[in-house]
Amino acid sequence: MLQVPRYSPDEMMGGQKEIWMEKGFRRTLVGLTLRPGRSIRIFLFQDRNYLIRPLAYLIVAMSFSLWVDHLFAAEEVCAPDDGLCLVLRDDAQFVQLTLIGVFAVLYRLAFRNAGLNLWEYSVGFGYIVAQATMIASLISLVLAPISSDWDAGISIILYLGYTIFAIVQLLKIRGFWHVFGAIMLGLLAYALFGFILVGLSIIETLPDE
Repeated sequence: MLQVPRYSPDEMMGGQKEIWMEKGFRRTLVGLTLRPGRSIRIFLFQDRNYLIRPLAYLIVAMSFSLWVDHLFAAEEVCAPDDGLCLVLRDDAQFVQLTLIGVFAVLYRLAFRNAGLNLWEYSVGFGYIVAQATMIASLISLVLAPISSDWDAGISIILYLGYTIFAIVQLLKIRGFWHVFGAIMLGLLAYALFGFILVGLSIIETLPDE
């Protein structure tokens, strides 16, 4: 039942400082890990202070991921002609927002009966991408000192596994074939995102006029 106005782009960032400092972060971290669909829907339709704002949480997750990467790896040096490396290094936030946008548009087109508008899909996938990043970074933080050969692979598996888990919960998908279709759509979204990255990497290496 809708108890607050429909979500708008103006609400993507912000929130009371007290929510950050007290229960907000803990509730966001735990809620998105164990009950992502329920937590996101409560935020969207009942209580806008239930979770930290999506862009703010995405920035926290990306900052934590970068800290973990720098903790166990030497600073990455990109060759001048390695456009993909340059894009991922210099435009990390834009890359994540592009991924969220691709997922939001495709799932909005495919799952119109989920009751979410495009901005609400963007919020949902913003939280999902942020939490998947957080989980993968936590696993890397734990496993990297033990075995650097395994941590990357396990982190990727958990990232993808959590993404599927969260999407199924958020959209309340039931039945094997519906879940399978959602997974295939996710793979399509990643493929489309890959093509966009290739295009951005080509633009990045074009000579300045």
